[in-house]
Amino acid sequence: MKIIHRIDQEPVPSRRSGIDIERASSSGLTARGLRHEYQRSTVLDLDIFSVAPGDRHAVIGPTGGGKSTLLNLLAGTTRARSGTITYNGQPITHRGSTWRARNGISRTAQQPQVYPGLSVLDCVRMGGWRHRHQPEQTPLELLNLTGLLDYADHPAAGLPHGHRRMLDLVVALAGQPRVLLLDEPAAGLNDTDTARLVDVLGALPRRMAVVLVEQHAGVVAAQADWITVLHQGRRHTDGPADTVRADPTVVALYLGAGEEASTAPTTAPRRHGVAAAGGTVMALALAFPGVLVPAKPDVSALIGVEAGCAVPEPARAAELAATAAMPPATILAYPRTAPGVLQDLAQRIAPDTCDTISGRFDVVRLRSWHLDEGEPATRDVVRWYRDDDSGAALTSDFPDPWLGITHDFWLPGDLTIPSVSGAFTSSDFFHYSVDVLAGDGGGDRIIRGLAVLAAWRSPGPAGRRLAVMELAHTPGLTAYPALVDRAGRAGIGVAAIGAHGTERHLLILHPSTGQVLAYERATHTPSGWQPSVYRLLLTRTHAERRYWEKPSTTADDSTQVRQAGLMTPRRQSRYILRPEQLCIPAPITATEEGP
Repeated sequence: MKIIHRIDQEPVPSRRSGIDIERASSSGLTARGLRHEYQRSTVLDLDIFSVAPGDRHAVIGPTGGGKSTLLNLLAGTTRARSGTITYNGQPITHRGSTWRARNGISRTAQQPQVYPGLSVLDCVRMGGWRHRHQPEQTPLELLNLTGLLDYADHPAAGLPHGHRRMLDLVVALAGQPRVLLLDEPAAGLNDTDTARLVDVLGALPRRMAVVLVEQHAGVVAAQADWITVLHQGRRHTDGPADTVRADPTVVALYLGAGEEASTAPTTAPRRHGVAAAGGTVMALALAFPGVLVPAKPDVSALIGVEAGCAVPEPARAAELAATAAMPPATILAYPRTAPGVLQDLAQRIAPDTCDTISGRFDVVRLRSWHLDEGEPATRDVVRWYRDDDSGAALTSDFPDPWLGITHDFWLPGDLTIPSVSGAFTSSDFFHYSVDVLAGDGGGDRIIRGLAVLAAWRSPGPAGRRLAVMELAHTPGLTAYPALVDRAGRAGIGVAAIGAHGTERHLLILHPSTGQVLAYERATHTPSGWQPSVYRLLLTRTHAERRYWEKPSTTADDSTQVRQAGLMTPRRQSRYILRPEQLCIPAPITATEEGP
């Protein structure tokens, strides 16, 4: 079976010429043999990284690729385990961040930092204190340049996110740096603020070298003349911006798309959400001029999703065997602050096609991949659920320990999954259900809880809007506006890292209905993120009866199922349909029959 989202992860040497490296070594910033580890895992391993005056060097790649670690090492906030760093020809490997900032190496952070208790103007004055007698630009001129002049006397801590991020940049510029390190300056900005950011960066003096870590492709396209792509701490490729933007493997790495690329170029601007939906695959556009559009993944490697609202059947063992391989971990790119993305989704949630189907039972079909004693296993389940905690399920497995499809059946009150019925009726009920189902945790708690709820319930638009808003109000989450699940459906990702930093929990939500499309739990290993659970929600509908019931059934009793001889209902029990005769004797030969 073809593995989608696979890319070459071997490091490659830099394409920088010897002349460029020598110029950076004498008058810029150069790092050689840079290597850093975290909890015995290598998070960065670069042979050389250099930037000279006038360079606009962008560093891109998926989350976890080592981009912020690189900036931390260059800025001195983190000490490298090995390697050397030189600045203007002098070794600074053992110099701290304060010395580097005073001598012209400034950086901004992913989370904007301001001086608490100071006004906006005072923050800028603090940033440029060393140059207060001979500033290149006064604090008021810098505030005017970035559109913050009207906020000069406002408390810095009270600024909205976009303005605080812009203030962080102004404070860095006030120090008159020779090397400016920017860590995702466009994250969380609206279109107006992003356009202003591009203008500000474009007006920076050419004596200044800029290293730009950024996931917003439009900002990278407007600023970079050289691009380095990092993946799992190693250089995937680098080169002039036009060359890297035309590399189809970069598109695959950046978006998590297929291995190959179409030959049709696009000049469409990158969208801040999902580009379009329909069919089995969504086409996602990158705002690099001339970049090749990723090809659709191999349909044979995807899981089919049945159209319509009819009650489905679980897949048979043969179908499960064909797609039994554990999918690779989802590649995450274009991180955004979750509240803005999710609040926008909540406001536009639309009815699903099957919301209008009536019936006593919510019906959910899901396909899951998990590790069973270290070995991959696949399960396909169709579930019926009613608010009185009654229901049923049909389940098939591969490898198959039960010799067929298993049948589960619950009388009212028998279902032992608690707190499911009222979960989508109010915020309090929702959090109570999440607490019961997921237990303790940080932002990953709500993701784990919602993943369980989605495997049983099929809430309407109001219930889905409630769940998305609760996600938006949860700290510690990161949104990814353009992800594709294993069924080829594109959606909005919401991810959280577990308390110990070794587990990642991811939900993929439908971009217009808010339905949960997929859930993934991955563990961090020396070779990167490895999934331990992947669950696709394939069908959601409603039904008036369960698999054995006739159309006239209105009562929740077991009369019909007893008469059919399928099972004897018990609390939370599993039943297996077997043939009447399990052992069939071998046919009698002519010799055994006699004359």
